Amino acid sequence: IEITNTEQPVTVGVVYHPPNSNSSDFYSELDALLRQLPQENVWITGDFNIDLLRSNMKSQFEQLIYSQNFVPTISMATHERYSNPTLIDNILTNSPDNTINSGILVSRVSDHYPIFNFINCSPKNHTNSKKKLPKYDFCESNINNFLSNLAGELVKTRYDYNSTENFSEFVLLIQNKVEEYFKVDTASFSRTRRNRLLNPWITSGLINSIHKKMLYYKTWKKSCSKSQPRGNEELYLRYKNYRQFLRKIIKSAKKLYYCKQFENAKGNLKKTWGLINNLRGKQ
Repeated sequence: IEITNTEQPVTVGVVYHPPNSNSSDFYSELDALLRQLPQENVWITGDFNIDLLRSNMKSQFEQLIYSQNFVPTISMATHERYSNPTLIDNILTNSPDNTINSGILVSRVSDHYPIFNFINCSPKNHTNSKKKLPKYDFCESNINNFLSNLAGELVKTRYDYNSTENFSEFVLLIQNKVEEYFKVDTASFSRTRRNRLLNPWITSGLINSIHKKMLYYKTWKKSCSKSQPRGNEELYLRYKNYRQFLRKIIKSAKKLYYCKQFENAKGNLKKTWGLINNLRGKQ
């Protein structure tokens, strides 16, 4: 399927390799498929039934996908039966730089764990449209909260996902959780530049601290008058000290964020220079 309402078209697909089928035929068909796909922004998910945790099984599979510039994004066991973990489900992509995060949901809905991949893609810029498009913030703290809550919901529901009705409920659950944990209030986004879309190191905790600082400021300002222009000295010192403390915390959070980003971009000159340009204020 090609998704075309993004700035760059995104191609997604599903592959299933039956466990007892002819491996030679599968490799031949998979090679032909990958050759026909676009050179970038492709994600192929599925049950490949080739265990990437076993060296005697993975070499031919990895050689094939690497030769077509595809890489697997899942590196943990995705299937477990009789205490025998295997990595047979995966998401392949030829644009790993556009992968924000990937992993598994540890939920016993079946022998297979659900797998996921967050990708970096933006909707088309409809300059003639007055409709405001929703904004989503896939920062690390939001992702962790999303995964934690979703795992709890999956444990509670215990759906039989072989049922079409239950699978539809599962999809609806995912959609609702994405809206709950990633959708950004566009009104607050337009009011301030200090938000997690422009500054991804600003966590939910820091936003709460920023609101607290503003509360201290407003409380102090209310104490100001013509006869006492500096207001209550104690309230002013509380606001001033908290503001200085918060500046240090935000500076440390920004430094830690970029240290992690540069570490992840090690060996990738394009990504490294992109980070440098961001720090210089260039896009």
